[in-house]
Amino acid sequence: MHHATADQAMAAAEWEARIRRALEAAGIGFGEEELRRWSGYCRRLWRWNARRRLVGDRDPQRLIDRHLVESLWLAKEVEIGGRRLYDLGSGGGFPAMPLAMGYAPAKTTLIEINQFKSAFLRQEIAEQGLNSEVLELDARSIRGVEGDLVTVRALEKIEDLPVWAGNFLLPGGLLAAWVNRELYEQWQSKYTAWQWQSFIPLPGAERRGIGLARK
Repeated sequence: MHHATADQAMAAAEWEARIRRALEAAGIGFGEEELRRWSGYCRRLWRWNARRRLVGDRDPQRLIDRHLVESLWLAKEVEIGGRRLYDLGSGGGFPAMPLAMGYAPAKTTLIEINQFKSAFLRQEIAEQGLNSEVLELDARSIRGVEGDLVTVRALEKIEDLPVWAGNFLLPGGLLAAWVNRELYEQWQSKYTAWQWQSFIPLPGAERRGIGLARK
């Protein structure tokens, strides 16, 4: 038992050290409590991911760089605190879970139709004591909900997102979509009812970024 506990402690320390370095390199501010939360989340997700795929990357460093840091990148540009956040096609929880852990949205709703992924999200919400809920539904089928921030990072058939994502937004609410620049520019020209705000390049990425728009 002693050895298992020591191994777990070392693993936790290594996750924290890697996340600390990645956040510092990206210029993302954090406190020790946020670091502990993000580390625990990534560590548990990585374990679940070994059993069944929650996210595409199984390498711990890519999980940190490609998923955690890119999720938190939004908070450098957008105020998260106090917002009613809806995350569409949450998967393993990026970007909404790290944002909920670090930036205190009023409430976070994660929409994920896959039962295994939803189970992980619910367990993590309970573990972290977050003011969050999971809807195990297809986001395209949901009506009658409205928030002031909607996030979308990895959704099948994301190309038609502007057709229906406005259903989730209050007037003046913000859509944040993790997409490549080409798709964002297509949306700008095709969906003129949206007010396209800006395209924020992700760290170290040439074409990938976060597209912001208001309905």
